[in-house]
Formats: sequence, structure tokens, C-alpha cells
Amino acid sequence: MVTGWAARDLQFHPIPREFYFTSAYAGIEHQIGRDIKFRVQAEDIRAWRVEINHFAIAQALRPAGTFDWQVTRNWSVEATAAYSRNMAWHVYDDIEGGFAVSYAMPIHRTYKEEGGDPVEYQYPIRFSAGMQQETFFNFTQGRNQAFRPYISINIF
Repeated sequence: MVTGWAARDLQFHPIPREFYFTSAYAGIEHQIGRDIKFRVQAEDIRAWRVEINHFAIAQALRPAGTFDWQVTRNWSVEATAAYSRNMAWHVYDDIEGGFAVSYAMPIHRTYKEEGGDPVEYQYPIRFSAGMQQETFFNFTQGRNQAFRPYISINIF
């Protein structure tokens, strides 16, 4: 079982302006062997915005799923999918998904202090490339679908 909660509250002065966000989720994660992992979760997202005397609130329910496959020690594949259903205005309901292929490798360094023995340490670096897709199926005009290729480098 996986659960989580997050909040963010930004306030700006001297003009009353506030952006508040909460997210709570619960789900199930299952691992098959050492290489394959599935996760299914539901997230409740709420946001409030205050600007001087104007107030707005938004809520969405977001079921999502993730599939991770550790192909080899250094290579992995990840696929994700999510459906966002807004509680009030359904124009922004959407389906999003994506996949990524990652290569992780340790960087080795040796540190030697004066008069001491050398110490070798390593830290991971991960290179990922993938594609993200998003579809707002209730949009009636203009583009309602986007494809975004991406590349990322993560250190640590």
C-alpha cells in the first residue's frame, strides 16, 4: 500500500494574493520478482487561489498507473498513464501517458585527505529519454492533443 499527502501555500504581500494546493493519494504497488513493478493509485487534488477580493477553487480526481521494468542492472523502462477528472468544469478533463527509457551508471571518485588512506565513493547518474502525451478530449476548438519528447539527466 502506498499513501501520501502534500501541500503548498504561497502568499504574496502587500496585496492579498495566495495560491494554496493540496494533494492526497492512496494506491497499491506490487512487485514481480526483482525486475517488474506495478503501481495503481488515486489522487485527490485541490487548489485555491485568492487575488485581492476574488476567490477560486479547483478540484480533481486523478486515477493513475505506472509500470517499471528493470531490464538489466543499468537499463530500465517506465510507462505511465493517468486520467484527470475535474469536479466542476469538464473542459479540462484529460488523459495523459508516457514512456521513458533510462540508463543509470555510477560515477566513481577517489578522495584522499592528507596523511589518510584514499576513500573511493560513487554516486549515480541517470540519463532518460521518452515521450509524454496529453489529450484534452472535451476541447472543441484548436489543438486538444500534445506530444512532448523529453531528455533528462538526474544526478543522485
